[in-house]
Order: sequence, then C-alpha cells, then structure tokens
Amino acid sequence: MKKFIFILLFLLITVFLLRSQYISNRCKDMIYAIEHYSMDSMHNSHKLTKINEIYIDFKDEYVSIVTVTGIDKNNNELKYNLILKKNKKSVWKIIHQYDLETKSLSS
Repeated sequence: MKKFIFILLFLLITVFLLRSQYISNRCKDMIYAIEHYSMDSMHNSHKLTKINEIYIDFKDEYVSIVTVTGIDKNNNELKYNLILKKNKKSVWKIIHQYDLETKSLSS
C-alpha cells in the first residue's frame, strides 16, 4: 500500500511539473499568455469565459500594456488593462491588472 501511494504521489507531482513547464513555454507568446491569465489562471479574480478583444496599447521588448475586453461567468462585460513583463526566460507574466469598467449584459 505504501508503494502504491508513493507511485501515485510521484505521478501527480510529475504531471503537475510537466503541465507547469508546458504552460511556461506557451507563455513565451504574449497573446497566449494574455488568454491564459485572463481565462484559465487560478489567481485571476475576473476570469473571463470569452475574450472579445485584445488591444495592445504599448509594447517593447520587455514590457507590454494591453486592454482586454470579454465576458465573465455572470454574463458581465469586463474591460481591464494588463501590464505584462517578460522575464529572463522570455516568459510573459502579468505585473498588474487595472479594472476599467464592468457592464451587465443580462436584462
């Protein structure tokens, strides 16, 4: 039984590490990083179910400011700015999120 638990734990850790590495590699693409952090990230308090528009306000080699508009799970239209920074491994990370506006689309 201990051997089974050890193997199961080892497999879970391996899958978690492989998934993290996969996402990190995919986040080298700025648009994928924006979509991932806006829709799939566990730490985003304003998760979107659909992204309507991504507008790049400013971008240089290491920093980018984008405006994201989309629909959340409560059918509200959210609009916010993201500041992204590229780290030493060329992976885009969100530094800050500024809420711009929320509109209710339900009647």
